[in-house]
Amino acid sequence: MAANKKKKGVRVRPKRPQPENRRPADGIGGRDVYSGRAAGEAASRPAPRPAGGNAQAAGDRRADRTRVHPGVPVAPYTGMDDFRDLDQIGMQDSETYKKVERIRQLEKPPVKRMPKRRAPQIQPLQVVKGGKTARRIRLAVSLAAAAAIVLTVVILHFSTPVGLIEWVQNAAAAAGPGDGYPVFLSDEQPQEICAQGNEVLVLSDTLLEAYNKNGRQIYSRQHGFSNPAMDVGAARVLVYDRGGTGVKIYNNDRLLEERRLEQSIYTAAMGRNGSAAFVTRADGYTAQVSVVDKEFASVYNWWSAEELVSAVALSDDGKRMAAAALRAEGGQYVSTLYVFDLTKSAPVATLSYGTAVIAGLESRGGRLTVITDASVSTVDWDCEGALAAGQTGRVDYPVTDELRQVYFGKDTTLLVTGRANDETAGRIILLGKEGNEAASFSVEDSLKYAAAGHKYIYCLFDHQVRAYLPDGTLAGEWDCGYTAAQLVALSSGQAVTVESGRLIAYGPPEEPAASE
Repeated sequence: MAANKKKKGVRVRPKRPQPENRRPADGIGGRDVYSGRAAGEAASRPAPRPAGGNAQAAGDRRADRTRVHPGVPVAPYTGMDDFRDLDQIGMQDSETYKKVERIRQLEKPPVKRMPKRRAPQIQPLQVVKGGKTARRIRLAVSLAAAAAIVLTVVILHFSTPVGLIEWVQNAAAAAGPGDGYPVFLSDEQPQEICAQGNEVLVLSDTLLEAYNKNGRQIYSRQHGFSNPAMDVGAARVLVYDRGGTGVKIYNNDRLLEERRLEQSIYTAAMGRNGSAAFVTRADGYTAQVSVVDKEFASVYNWWSAEELVSAVALSDDGKRMAAAALRAEGGQYVSTLYVFDLTKSAPVATLSYGTAVIAGLESRGGRLTVITDASVSTVDWDCEGALAAGQTGRVDYPVTDELRQVYFGKDTTLLVTGRANDETAGRIILLGKEGNEAASFSVEDSLKYAAAGHKYIYCLFDHQVRAYLPDGTLAGEWDCGYTAAQLVALSSGQAVTVESGRLIAYGPPEEPAASE
């Protein structure tokens, strides 16, 4: 191995040439290994310098620097043989080396010297599209999208009558294709049918069934009541046992509530927001009116001491209630309508209807419709005080002929009137949201039922179903069986009847082709 080759962990300096007086002698013959003189032989004295000038003297002085000072004896050094193999010693295995290496590893590395910063160069101003601006734009867009989604969810939650979650559950349960109409019912003689948007609800002695606009059965549930009656809200159905104590509330997805009241039920009503009101017997009183919210918690109770309560209704937001009361006075019955704010104990408004009997109450389009045997009255829910006919907040539509039927559309009320003891002719009257007459026309033949849809007015006769426009123009007609009974109009534009244990759909009429 070469003498100057480096090993790991060993630092070896190259050997410098030794002056003559320090050069060791080799071990053979006792001679100097560098000069070749015999051991102990004195070096020759330098020749005397001639005094020949400064240049010659300077050269002689430079030559004297490499010589041993005269008169100083130099002993020969013979110990270099011991260091000839120094570079071959394994220093890595020594304890001292390992200790030094451990200390070196624990020491912090030297701080690197940072290069000097160059002075900024002056350049003309330029518009640079940086990454920060893009990130800020993306963040702003993301926040705006999240805020829009949250706002939409909040609006849908509060705009739907029973909340967004139940609305989604109802829609999911009612969705799906079907085989279309007609469909066969489990009970051939249903007691009542009604429409809930695009769904048909059928109540029989044993079952409550629901079908969507495609004829698919949404559910079929046994109620178990001996004298069932139902009332429909925007998303729920109330089924109660008239004269009994049983109550059940359904939606398309499941049975929401089942309970037994303490007293027998006279009548009941379902609000659009899912709240419900019950008129029952009461110990020591003529009747009791109880109101529960959509979570079925009791929120209001009112007891009538002397008057019978024949009908009840709730406002769309569930904050007000109306009760129709009937009392005997001077040998005849007198009807009174009470409007309650559910945060106050006493009625906030009182409306007198004289000797006309209030047959029904219905809340539609933010207003209350009062049906009597002599008129149809529209009342504002926020009315207060004693309101007589013609006052602000109350519109009465007098009925001169016999009132045969009342059908409640989405924002309209349809009346069927006719002369007493004359079934061969009738009159269709359509009242708008404010209670004013919006349409009126006469129909021939024996009219059984009528229903107001979104665009058409459907009428059921002995052997036909006809569709009229609001001005009385015949838009379409279809043959039906003689046993057809009851008629409802769906939001999709169809009409559905019950005939021989089946549900049969009619319409809508075909639109005429647009002329080019």
